[in-house]
Amino acid sequence: MPVRFNVGGGGGVTSEDVTATKAYVHPSYKTITKDSNDEVVAGTMPLLAAKTYTPGTANQTIEAGRYLSGVQTIKGDPNLKAENIKDNVTIFNVKGTYGAKPEETVIKKPAVTFSGVSEGIDDFGTAHVGSYALFAGGAPFARTGLRNTVISFNSNLVKGTATNLSQARKNAKGATASNQALFAGGQKDDYDSASDLFNTVDAYNTSLTRSTAPNLSTGKTYMASASVGDYALYAGGERVNTVYNTVEAYNKNLVKSTATAIRVKTNEAVGSYVGNYALFSGYYDWDTDEEKNYIDTYNASLTRGTSASLSGTMISNRDLVARNNKYALFSTGTDEGEEVLNLFNSSLVRTVLPVSSLVSSSSSVCGTKESFLFAGGMTRVSGTKTYLKNAVLLDSNLAYSSAPDLSEGKYNMKSEIAGDYILFVAGMNTTWLDLLEPYLINS
Repeated sequence: MPVRFNVGGGGGVTSEDVTATKAYVHPSYKTITKDSNDEVVAGTMPLLAAKTYTPGTANQTIEAGRYLSGVQTIKGDPNLKAENIKDNVTIFNVKGTYGAKPEETVIKKPAVTFSGVSEGIDDFGTAHVGSYALFAGGAPFARTGLRNTVISFNSNLVKGTATNLSQARKNAKGATASNQALFAGGQKDDYDSASDLFNTVDAYNTSLTRSTAPNLSTGKTYMASASVGDYALYAGGERVNTVYNTVEAYNKNLVKSTATAIRVKTNEAVGSYVGNYALFSGYYDWDTDEEKNYIDTYNASLTRGTSASLSGTMISNRDLVARNNKYALFSTGTDEGEEVLNLFNSSLVRTVLPVSSLVSSSSSVCGTKESFLFAGGMTRVSGTKTYLKNAVLLDSNLAYSSAPDLSEGKYNMKSEIAGDYILFVAGMNTTWLDLLEPYLINS
C-alpha cells in the first residue's frame, strides 16, 4: 500500500520526489527510494567487509557503489626504498638507485716539478706499467742534448727514476704489453740520415727493471702504438724518405712478431684501444696525398679488421686521442668545419659526440675508468693567442662538466695514468714549462 509522508501539513513524499535508488541505501535502513514505487523498502547497497590488498603487478580496484563496512588495508612494505630498487626503475613512484654509478667528481692535486730541467723537456715517450707512469728520453727545449733518463711517478704520486734507456733519444714510442712498458725506436734531435734513427726497444717490468726486447725491423720514428691482450703494437712510421705501413708486435714475454700491415703507409697514424681491440687511424696516405677515415683494428690474436671507420677525417688535433675502460676516443673534423669525438666501444660500435665548447683543438686528453679529462689548449683570434687552463670532464654518461683548472694556461701537454691518477705533463705557453699536474676522478 503506498505511503505518503506529510511534511508541514503538505502532501506526502513519493518515489517521484526522491533521487536515491535502493542500491544507494544501506541494507539496514528503510526508506522510500526512486525505484520503490512509493513503498518503504530496505536498501540494497552492497557491503564490502574488511579486506587487505597486497600490491602485485596488476591493478586491484574497489568497485563503485560499495559500502565499506570494514577497514580496507592496502599493504605497504618497509623495503620499498630507492636503494632496494634497480637504478632508473620506478616502483610505486619510488625511483630506484640500486646499482647506480656514483657521480664522478674531479679532484685536482697540487702541481709538482716534472723533470727538474729548468727549461723543460719535450719529445719524451710515455707509457704505464703496474702502478707506474713512465716518461722516457726526450730533449730539453733549449736543445742542449738528448736525454736517456726515465722518470717514474707511482699511484701515490711519488717521483722516482728507472734505469736509463739503453740509448739517449727522443720520440721513443711508448706502449704497454700487459706487465711490460716498452719504448721503441726514436731519433736524434734533428735527423738527416738513417744513422740518426734508432731501432732499439727498451722494456720495463712492474718493478721498473729494464730489459732489452728484439729490435724493430729498422730504425724509425713517428710510429703509432696501441695495446691489445698481451701485446704492444707499433704501426707505420718513417725512415728518412721511406714511410711504412708495417705492424710490429711484442708480447708480455718480449717475443716479437709481425701482424698484417695497416692499409696506408703513414707517419701520422694514431693508436688507441678498448676491450679486445687495438685501433689505428688518423691516416695521411703518402701515396695518394689524402686523409683517410680508415680504422684498422687488431684483436688479441692479431687478426686485422677493417669494418670500423671514423665519421670524418682526422684533420683535427692528433693529441685528442685516448682510451678508458669503456671507449677508444678519436677526434675528427667534419665537412662543415666542426670537430667531433668518435667513441668506439668494446664491440667497435661508434658514437659521435660534439666536442665541448670548453675544449680547444690543441687541448690534451687522458682517460681513466669510464671517464675522459680534457685540459688546457690554445686559441688564436686575429693573431692573438689565448692559453687555456680549464679542464673538462666527459663522464661515463658522455656528459660534459667543468673540472678544476690547471695551474696556468698552456698547451702541447703529454698525459699518462698512474693508478687512478691522470697526469698532464710539461707543455708550453709563452715559455716551456716543467710541471706535472695530477687529477683524480672519484666514481
